[in-house]
Amino acid sequence: MSQNNLLRCAKAIDLNKNSKASCLLNKLKLGFSPVLKPLMIAGLFSFVAACSTTPKETFRTEHQSYTLSKANQLDPRQKADLFEALIAGDMASHKGDFLSAMSYYLYAAELSNEPQIIQKGVDAARQADDPLGLEQAAKIWLSIDQNDLSAQSLFLESQIGLGNLEPAVETAELILNQLKSNQQRYDFILEYIMENEPRLSFSLLRELKNRQPDELKQVPIITAQSKFIFDLSGANKSPETLLNQSLSAIEKALSLDNHFLPAIKLKSHILYQLRKDQEAVNYLGGLYRENPKSQPLALMLGQLLYDLRNFKASANHFTGWLQQHPDDYEARYYQAASYYALGQYHLSLENFMRLLGKHHEAETVAFYCGDSAAKTGDFDQAVDCFEMVKSGKFAITAKVQLAKLYAQKGQLQEGLNYLQPEASAQDNDIVKLLNAEVNLLDQFATRELAQQKLEESLKRYPDDLSLLIKKIRLYELTKSPKKLYELLTHAKSLMDSDERKHEFILVAARILRDNEHFQLSIDWLNDALKESPEDKEFLYTRALFKESLQLYDEMILEFKQLLKLFPDDLNIKNALGYTLADTGRELDYAQELIDQAYEGLPDNAAVIDSKGWVAFRKGEFKTAEQFLVKAFELQPSAEGAAHLGEVFWQTGKTEFAKRVFKRGLELDKDNRILNETLKRLKVYLK
Repeated sequence: MSQNNLLRCAKAIDLNKNSKASCLLNKLKLGFSPVLKPLMIAGLFSFVAACSTTPKETFRTEHQSYTLSKANQLDPRQKADLFEALIAGDMASHKGDFLSAMSYYLYAAELSNEPQIIQKGVDAARQADDPLGLEQAAKIWLSIDQNDLSAQSLFLESQIGLGNLEPAVETAELILNQLKSNQQRYDFILEYIMENEPRLSFSLLRELKNRQPDELKQVPIITAQSKFIFDLSGANKSPETLLNQSLSAIEKALSLDNHFLPAIKLKSHILYQLRKDQEAVNYLGGLYRENPKSQPLALMLGQLLYDLRNFKASANHFTGWLQQHPDDYEARYYQAASYYALGQYHLSLENFMRLLGKHHEAETVAFYCGDSAAKTGDFDQAVDCFEMVKSGKFAITAKVQLAKLYAQKGQLQEGLNYLQPEASAQDNDIVKLLNAEVNLLDQFATRELAQQKLEESLKRYPDDLSLLIKKIRLYELTKSPKKLYELLTHAKSLMDSDERKHEFILVAARILRDNEHFQLSIDWLNDALKESPEDKEFLYTRALFKESLQLYDEMILEFKQLLKLFPDDLNIKNALGYTLADTGRELDYAQELIDQAYEGLPDNAAVIDSKGWVAFRKGEFKTAEQFLVKAFELQPSAEGAAHLGEVFWQTGKTEFAKRVFKRGLELDKDNRILNETLKRLKVYLK
């Protein structure tokens, strides 16, 4: 009997002199704890049933049911110990005492050799973070079947957890050699090798590669090494060197097997991160043309086009594939998403509807089906789709959309019914529903009812930012700067944590700035800096907001001081570089700063816009157009339209310029920079 087994009383009982039922009652008399006794009594009849001689026996504790195939091979004393250990293990597990539960389960596993009980021991060992327990469970499992790959994998997990690296490499090598394909080997490496501490993972991969004489079997190991380096690049401030190392490794893997799909996928990801977009498209496109029936390649190419925001090409690609493979739900999903991104909502609706009931991204499909239907004016279909969204990240938004649809149709009360929170709803979701109710009352009922609902909501959530902002709008406090400032000051005093107060200070400053109370926004931040004089976000925001007052000298000075305090901050580099470029100062230094920001933030629309704007200021119009077009495509904005439109205007592309300017006004007709640009260039739009 295991030394961890605390239930030793069975040894003192002559079970042959008692019936099975009285045996259990005798045990209860011999000193089990008051907590264990009720469970033992509750299991009495299960115990009696389990002592039968049928091939499979069922034993139930208060929290678990066990089907035992080998219990009839145990003598009565062993069987009693088994059932006691299971009861005690379930009790300990239910209480969260996983270390004790593990001991009981493993003792029961040693007695029974039952897979279900071994798994209980494994689960408890993982919960207790005990590699010794995992090792014991693995050994029990291997004693039943030494060739079982799952048992060997568990043994490997325990060896790694115990730091026994040399035996771990031997076990991993043994398992890899038993697997039939490189895909299986790669999947195994990802699950059991790559999930460990990075240095340990890298060491294991290196040793496995060195021990593998078959070059073809090295392919999954080299691919994993490449992925390891690729993953590290994501947390590196200068990722290009690591990405090129990863690319070199994956090229080695592909030279050994150019059809290995994980390596192909990884190479396309590396090229994407290196901003070699066309090379990535050409690479996958070439492979797909060679293998036009390959679903993985079809999906990789289409997904890459989608990620590159080339939605037209993505939609066309998936349309061609779906003509031959109409039941490919993943392709259908991306085709629908591409049409949605293009604003072709009739086509996105048609394809999302074809995915309904197919159990593929069900909640997301239902939501975008509803949104597409709403955008095409199909009320009934929109309602049907939104009502399918029962859970997940879109559930509350779907309720809000349903409420809007009914309110727009003149059925306000029916719409409001959708906004009633469930009993289990979280505060964040309740606040979203309250905000939606206030909006509907304001839009479809009266301002007074909306204000009444808002005041009720604020009594429940007095420091919620969204409700406070709603109050500013409903009471039109932006027109009364003194009252607005008083409300913001009072609201700040209600914040119950430094983190919430910090967030609120920044939000309030933006509210003041966005409503053209420029000096008040600076004063607000000055007050905040009295308490936190070195707060980076307060200092950065104050410098940024001084643009509205055209205090460019102060802006530049403050950004330079910030850069001294935080020399590696890419956003500060971009802000200073842009400000210098915008004011026509120190253009070479501005270029240097923006290039550094771009290297670290290559997909940031604001940084890309800065790249284009400094090029324009330096007279490099072709480069300027290239970057400004990309920035505007990534994130359309009125300010981006002002920059791109000016480049078009100055290079004689006046019709393109007017289209961009019109689009900018659609996004924000009151944008100061855009309107000043139009006035300065004397552009008149019909």
